Amino acid sequence: MPDELATLKVSQIRRVIGLAVLVMLAGLLIQIGVMRPPEGIGYRVLLLALGAGALTLAELMRRATARRLILTPAGLFDNEGREIARIDRISGLDRGMLAFKPSNGFSLSLTEPLPRA
Repeated sequence: MPDELATLKVSQIRRVIGLAVLVMLAGLLIQIGVMRPPEGIGYRVLLLALGAGALTLAELMRRATARRLILTPAGLFDNEGREIARIDRISGLDRGMLAFKPSNGFSLSLTEPLPRA
């Protein structure tokens, strides 16, 4: 996009550490579930399901952190060119401590609801 005003992306070290922690958690849960499960089949199933859930979260995080946000005079887009919000639909931006957002992130308020992005 030729007229980019700002670009926002996740740092590589933060991405690698986050993914490594989730994959290690999944590995530990699966290993405990297979090698030394507590008494009963229910615990084994629970540990294996939690391990699979952690792997799923790692994949979702990998996909989400691969994208960049690009602000242009027209609006906010991702690096694939998909529109997230037009400038005229943005009514506010919240970076406050109590806002529902990821660490060091932000939350947009829009004049009309749009699909999640």
